[in-house]
Amino acid sequence: MPALVLVPALLMALFLGSVRAEESSLEVLYKALENVPHNAYSADYVQTMEMMGVKVSSEGRVLGRRSGEMRSDIRTSTPVGEQQSLSVLGKDGILWQENNILGQKQIMKFDINALPAAMNMQGSAGVMLDRKKLDSMLGGWDMKLRDNQDLDGTPVYVIEASIKSDTNDPQLKKMAETFGKMLLYLGKKDVFMHRLEMFAPDGETPVITTEIRNIKFDMPLPDALFIYTPPEGANVMDMTDMLKKAGL
Repeated sequence: MPALVLVPALLMALFLGSVRAEESSLEVLYKALENVPHNAYSADYVQTMEMMGVKVSSEGRVLGRRSGEMRSDIRTSTPVGEQQSLSVLGKDGILWQENNILGQKQIMKFDINALPAAMNMQGSAGVMLDRKKLDSMLGGWDMKLRDNQDLDGTPVYVIEASIKSDTNDPQLKKMAETFGKMLLYLGKKDVFMHRLEMFAPDGETPVITTEIRNIKFDMPLPDALFIYTPPEGANVMDMTDMLKKAGL
């Protein structure tokens, strides 16, 4: 995918499947996920990524609803310039991505419902979770709940996950070449993603760090925020078939 920005939903979509976990240590988290207190959110988004010696940083705003709609407006800085990306996922399951790269506008369309499970993003699952979404997101990974921790003064659940050593999933095997351990930080009061850390296969070297800051909940979000209409005459690339053929 040409866009460098990994918005929360897109990032977490990589982990769909069935989960194997230490149930006893995760029961308290699962119980909290059954009673998530919020239905909508708006927050700042900050991400840093370093892969193969290339550093990329992104920041912007994300918002969404528990029903699945999502919108993000992210600016990404790379060694070759800046990219502005608008992503809108509507009730119909169509994800639109409008990228402005070095002065060139690029519009991509994804039919989420028609894609294989690994790209079925389930709306804003990345930051607003319930039990079903968590199980889906961490498929193919072993996970455990770390001891009680605080993140900048906020009590959080910390889920440590690693790709199963015996996985037969070709996508996860390929992912294991880049990522080893993952840490997911969920607030204990809001059960919302505050931070996500992805590490290299050595389990120690940070590769991607995503932070969700200045979180606000349950504000009115007009339906128009989750509707995208391409500019008249715009060249739209439908990426659905390409991703299906690639097995992503």
